[in-house]
Amino acid sequence: MAGYLHVLERQHAGQLPEDGKALVDKAKSAAQRMAARVRSLVDAPVQVGESDGDAVLQQVVADLSALLTERQVQVQYATLGPLPLPADVVARVLQNLLANAAKHGRRGGVVRVTAQRTEDAVVLRVSDDGPGIAPADRQQLFAWRVRGQTCGNGHGVGLAGVAALLDEYGGRIWLDPDAPTGATFCVSMACNAISSAKSAVIS
Repeated sequence: MAGYLHVLERQHAGQLPEDGKALVDKAKSAAQRMAARVRSLVDAPVQVGESDGDAVLQQVVADLSALLTERQVQVQYATLGPLPLPADVVARVLQNLLANAAKHGRRGGVVRVTAQRTEDAVVLRVSDDGPGIAPADRQQLFAWRVRGQTCGNGHGVGLAGVAALLDEYGGRIWLDPDAPTGATFCVSMACNAISSAKSAVIS
């Protein structure tokens, strides 16, 4: 991504308006942060800890600002509060779901992020108001290398990676089949994820 942005700058040097230059700069910064996150997650051991859900979400929205602006998508959220997973893990999950919602949801649409707490888990819901996921694609949505008809260039690989990552922490992700419009992804984070992660590290 960063490479494409550098090419854009070189090929259109002096032609971009000020607001265009600002968007390119934001996109470059976001690309650098995303690359750093990917490097930190590759072959990394299971982490232990919890995170500030609101701070993580705000940073992810900032990282995706160029995409959200281009798609004219607004992100709305209520207070998420503390989440029982490390910040890097939550960021990777939200980055994937928000980027998918922006790319494949409705241009000019709204993406909503909410959190619901139970005694043993926190469930995040990421909803868009786009065309949704075609019924034929839903069964294999989280399989590796699956691309959906509705999804254009596909949700598959990213969602499979998110599902695998959450599984390491005793969490899971699924598509809400009863969402009235658009696509709603639910992410369950077990409140015992910290103790489970400690056991995994010890073993």
